[in-house]
Amino acid sequence: METFTQDYGLDTNLHDELQQQKAAIDDLNNKAKNSTSGDVLRKVADTERNLVILEHTIETLDETVSELLATETFTNKLDNSALEYDLKWYNRQVIKLVHVYRDLLDSVSSLFSDLVSDNLNKLMKFLNSLSLVLASASLISEFWGINAGGLPGENSDYGTLGVLILVVISTASMAIFLKKKDYF
Repeated sequence: METFTQDYGLDTNLHDELQQQKAAIDDLNNKAKNSTSGDVLRKVADTERNLVILEHTIETLDETVSELLATETFTNKLDNSALEYDLKWYNRQVIKLVHVYRDLLDSVSSLFSDLVSDNLNKLMKFLNSLSLVLASASLISEFWGINAGGLPGENSDYGTLGVLILVVISTASMAIFLKKKDYF
């Protein structure tokens, strides 16, 4: 593609812009693998917006070139079938590149979204495990806190201490059980 733009002296702005977008996509891909910060997400959105604008600009340019090449007057004045072929080829290549870059950006965006979802799933797993551990302690404390007679340790000086020891044991055993099941 570069030889075409050099051979015919065409402006390389589109090619340069595509290269900049490719570099931005590669940078975002590396950042998305290592971070799920809002800054990276904003850069993904900005790059996607830039690529959409570039894609529409290139498609409009392709329509214009196609219309020009379809008119007999233009092609007669051009009088260079090799240049006509090269123009068509260049337009196809640029459009393909834009579509490839859009696909790459979509994959980076999906990667970023999957990483955020994975982190959220891990957080929810931890919080659910923590609630199970605290629920066992709460159940024992609530059971001994009811106003009913005949509870073990009710008349003993060590009744409260016994309940606290039971709560600690049940909490620890629930935590160990969940740790072995890989919930922590």
